[in-house]
Amino acid sequence: MPADAETIRREIRIAAAPETVFTFFTDPARMTRWKGREAELDARPGGKYRVAIRDDHVALGEFVEVTPYTRVVFTWGWEQGIEVPPGSSTVEVDRSRTGTKARSCA
Repeated sequence: MPADAETIRREIRIAAAPETVFTFFTDPARMTRWKGREAELDARPGGKYRVAIRDDHVALGEFVEVTPYTRVVFTWGWEQGIEVPPGSSTVEVDRSRTGTKARSCA
């Protein structure tokens, strides 16, 4: 991340099994059940992350790290966006001893 980049951190705790949480970030059917109307997810490092929330809101990025049930890291940004271009933000989802934590780092 560039030194002048703004970092926003948000942690949430999710009361669900790690296996369940993991699939909502890696399986297109689960992703669209959660959010969006269409998803292309190739859950491997370098694989595509694309989720169409609406026609004019499409998140695009790539998976950086995928460790089954414990960690998912992907980049994203708005496909047609200028302020947040594709790949300019990073989302990290980690399984910790106290639960699953999702952290978004811009």
